[in-house]
Order: sequence, then C-alpha cells, then structure tokens
Amino acid sequence: MAFYFVVEDGTGLSNSTAFTTTQEFRDYYDLQDYDYSSLVEDQIKKYIVRATTLINNMYMSYWKGNVVSDTQRLSWPRENCYYIDGIEIDDESVPPEIKNATIEMAYALQSGYNLAPVNTDEGSLREEEVRVDKIEQRLKYSPSKSMYTRPTVTAVDDALARITGGSGSLGNLNIVRV
Repeated sequence: MAFYFVVEDGTGLSNSTAFTTTQEFRDYYDLQDYDYSSLVEDQIKKYIVRATTLINNMYMSYWKGNVVSDTQRLSWPRENCYYIDGIEIDDESVPPEIKNATIEMAYALQSGYNLAPVNTDEGSLREEEVRVDKIEQRLKYSPSKSMYTRPTVTAVDDALARITGGSGSLGNLNIVRV
C-alpha cells in the first residue's frame, strides 16, 4: 500500500495528509529537547500523518468557523475563525498551534502513549454505599454519554488552548473581569 505525505499548504488541498512538515517537526523537537535521532525520514512522516489524523478527528468539534473549501481533506485552514482573544486566524495557513499540537501528538505516539479509545459504558460514579456489619459495597453509575473515550495528551490540549479555549473541565468556562 502506498504511503502519502502531503502537507497542507493553506489552500485547502483535497489530498493533504499532514498539518506540518518534517523540518517543522525537527525544529520543534530541537526546541523542546525531544530526541528524534533514532528516527529516519519515513518514520517522522508516518508519525506526522498519524498525529494529523488524530488531531483532525479528535478536536474537529472544537474548531470554530468553516473550512475554506468543500473539497479539502483536513479541517484546516478555516475561515471566520478566531483565537479566544479575538484575533482572527489566517484563513490561508495552518496555525502554528495546530502544527505544534500535531508535533506533540507525534511525540506522544513515538513515546508509546496509548491513544486507543477506552470503553466507559459504566458511566460516572454517582453513588456509593458501604456497609460495615456485612461487608458489602454497592456502586451506582450515571449513564455514560459516550461508550468510548480517548485518553488526552495534556501537551496537545495546551498547544491548542488559544484556539479551543482551554482543556478539561475548564475548556468552556468564560472568565469575565468585572
């Protein structure tokens, strides 16, 4: 099977497979003091493509605005999209935050971080009952909203914070100075 490595150039390519270049990958790894000495060019490309796919699929519901072309393969570039501080994001490029998040995801993959979905069909713990006389424990769970969740990579969430508004439970919290 052929392997394709096509970097999105900001025009909304219909065949792009990567948000970032191998040179940007190396530059970022150098800046973060990550080790890529054991990786050959094709391995770097494969990590970037897999990381791009994960970023594209896992975070697309957080993106605001619209894709610039109805034929583009990836979710960036976007138009009518703003950083959380109100600055418009260039609609003719992939923002550096997306590139950095992609590289952080590639680092997680290279480090062996398991990003496979985890079954959470039991829901979240709602009630717990413990008896002392008869040793007994009952747990009640709220129904889950989704049967599967993916582990998160904090460094990816942090890299995307200026676009998504943050990570975790504070991701949608608006703070207003009074």
